[in-house]
Amino acid sequence: MPRTLPLFLVLLACASAPAIASEPGRANQPGRMGREHLETSPSAEPPLLTEGSFVRSARGRLGRLGSDWLFFFDADASGSSPRPMPVMPSTALMEMKRLVESRAATITFSLTAEIFLYRGQNHLLPRTFAVAANAPKPAEPIRPDQGPQPAEPRTRDPATGDLLRGMETGDLPRLQRPRRSAEAAHDPPGLRREGEFLKARRARLERESATRWRLVFDNDAAEPSKQDAPLRPLPCMTLERMENVAQRFGESVPLIVSGQVFVYEGENFILPTMLTLDFADVGEIKPAQ
Repeated sequence: MPRTLPLFLVLLACASAPAIASEPGRANQPGRMGREHLETSPSAEPPLLTEGSFVRSARGRLGRLGSDWLFFFDADASGSSPRPMPVMPSTALMEMKRLVESRAATITFSLTAEIFLYRGQNHLLPRTFAVAANAPKPAEPIRPDQGPQPAEPRTRDPATGDLLRGMETGDLPRLQRPRRSAEAAHDPPGLRREGEFLKARRARLERESATRWRLVFDNDAAEPSKQDAPLRPLPCMTLERMENVAQRFGESVPLIVSGQVFVYEGENFILPTMLTLDFADVGEIKPAQ
């Protein structure tokens, strides 16, 4: 008993002492921040935005990364900005891209867009946009021996110049139907118009490639001979759920999908907004091995 009591007191003292990091080489190093500091540090990566939220009149630029177009936000007064986001295919993206490609100088857009979330990354769906007016450059003083400078020759497409000026002054609609090349003068057969809404359509999600899916619709019971063209789903949380179902039960599982149609470069896309399973068939489907 006399030897047990001191040992008990030592254990009690150790249990009440402050915890000390035991990882070698990391404890008490000057300048090292813990996880709680990194999560709140101004230099940490900006957090993801909630799907369904909006950015309104956000200033930034459109840039290309591989086959994707990204929107790079300007920093606010505090120096922070959201992380760059891929812009989802739509007529609006076609128009923004045409403006960027037709002008040598960098274009700053004022963009209002809806936010979507897919596989840990935010995506933008443009709703309206305008060309933001840049701050005027200070005029350089003219020396007495200098006369008026000749105007720069006009090399830009006149229609594009008029469109840019009109969007800056508000004289033209924000979104114009883009002009297309002669090869794409006519829409492909069966191309749906942007804004069309498909309601409770029976379909299956099929893999197009390692990173792409397509939604294949069943024949309409009222018109069995009519086969709708497949649509590529846009990235969102509903698509993520569709992929999880297809990966668990197989690509033959029937889905009931509602969504809005978009157009980009002569191809239709669908933004799925509602998803249910066809329970009449799901009961007979076993999870994929």
